[in-house]
Amino acid sequence: MGIGEIGTAIGKEINAWTKTGKSLLATRPVKANINKLKLAAPLQTDTVQLSTQIGKHKIPRYLYHMTSPENYQKMLESGVLKPMGWRLPDGVYMLELDSFGKYWSKSLRNALCDQIFNTGRSKQIVMLKIPTKNLDSTKLRIRTQKQVENGGLGRNAVMKLREWLNNTAMPEERKLLLDQLVQKYGKKTALKKYVDMMPKELEPVTKGYEARLSPLFKQKKADLEFVYIDDIPVSEVSVVGKADYKDLFGIDYFSDKLSGDRNTAKTVFEKIFYSKPEQGMLKAWRE
Repeated sequence: MGIGEIGTAIGKEINAWTKTGKSLLATRPVKANINKLKLAAPLQTDTVQLSTQIGKHKIPRYLYHMTSPENYQKMLESGVLKPMGWRLPDGVYMLELDSFGKYWSKSLRNALCDQIFNTGRSKQIVMLKIPTKNLDSTKLRIRTQKQVENGGLGRNAVMKLREWLNNTAMPEERKLLLDQLVQKYGKKTALKKYVDMMPKELEPVTKGYEARLSPLFKQKKADLEFVYIDDIPVSEVSVVGKADYKDLFGIDYFSDKLSGDRNTAKTVFEKIFYSKPEQGMLKAWRE
């Protein structure tokens, strides 16, 4: 998954470090100069908004989230769709059907569906439909798969991101800084503050862009995903349908009988959206 895997690592690593009770500090004293590591000023475009409601025609009326039945049950019990907690940005990840069908690559579409099928023991996908009218525009971001998954930011950015997020590549002064942030603020707030310190050229991966810019990206045929960096109430969500792997393909999930030419995603979407308004989007599906 390339740069996308790097961009998901830091939350897991902070969890692991804090659970062990071990410090990130070196066992021997280290001369560290962290004077230049300062919190970046918040982007004005993220903080200055005339309205928190999403403007008409700025983004799609509905976004879609795929999950397993097991995870959906947890959502019902908690009353919210929660941010993932181990990806950057930390949020609820959603699809826009037009961009997903037209501009995502076949391999990435299939990989996403395969990942969801493999999340729960049931090997099923539940498709959730989320209206955007009540979402806070300051908390909705977009990213492109070209930049995130295919290394579209360039090799230098990939190496820089690895240095900022991977403990083995992280300079000692940054380990010291991150340890101090975790101890002072707790791991969740520490992660946000640490991400704010990262170079701006990495923001397309670590923070994404404002969702109101999505029409401009659509004009460029961008393969978009949407990220909402807060809880989404279950009351705002409806179930569109479900798909079962064995019912769709006639075999158990862990099998080598399906060739690499299979179109898992399209089969899933045809099943879930059959006889529903969303069925029309499949006419523009790019193979």
